[in-house]
Amino acid sequence: NASAPFQIIRVLQEAGVDISKTVMSHIDRTLLDKTELLEFAQLGCYLEYDLFGTELLHYQFNPDIDMPDDNKRIRRVHLLVDEGYEDRILMAHDIHTKHRLMKYG
Repeated sequence: NASAPFQIIRVLQEAGVDISKTVMSHIDRTLLDKTELLEFAQLGCYLEYDLFGTELLHYQFNPDIDMPDDNKRIRRVHLLVDEGYEDRILMAHDIHTKHRLMKYG
């Protein structure tokens, strides 16, 4: 749900949270539209791309999402850098399940 990150930040703002100390994870599978991504970046939280290394043709939690590959993730990070958000980008990978390990994957 592309509106979920906006809703979460709004609730946190209403509670008085310092958004500049907040991390929104899974941006790479949630905010797929460039305009929405840049609009969200203006809110000032950290943007975490944490699905590097996850190359999926089918995203089981939402089959309507065309899950971006690492190349698309890099292009989005590049866009954010070009727009001046380089200090708000976090990158990681979610290697937490057995099938993502070399021995089992």
